[in-house]
Amino acid sequence: SSSPPSKGSLKSLSHISPPHQAVPSFFSIQLRKYRIQLSRVHRNSLSRLSNLRKDIDRDEAQLSESIIEVLSRNRVLSNGGDKRKGIIISHPISRGHEDG
Repeated sequence: SSSPPSKGSLKSLSHISPPHQAVPSFFSIQLRKYRIQLSRVHRNSLSRLSNLRKDIDRDEAQLSESIIEVLSRNRVLSNGGDKRKGIIISHPISRGHEDG
């Protein structure tokens, strides 16, 4: 039957490939690779996020412009809208029905 390995064979194995050196260096290399990949992914997602934010800001600006346009066309806005203060909506004109 198979006998457990003697201390001598273990010693010779550890002499061929010292585990305290070979294994950590392999893992540190892998870790470095993964860190580089992760930072690349992180940078890409950050730039994507900032692009999305720019798109959202642009769309919001366009949307508020068109809202202001529509509201001022309907004479709901008193001052045409001050963009610095945001959209200021005055009370809807109650006598608007008179125009027909």
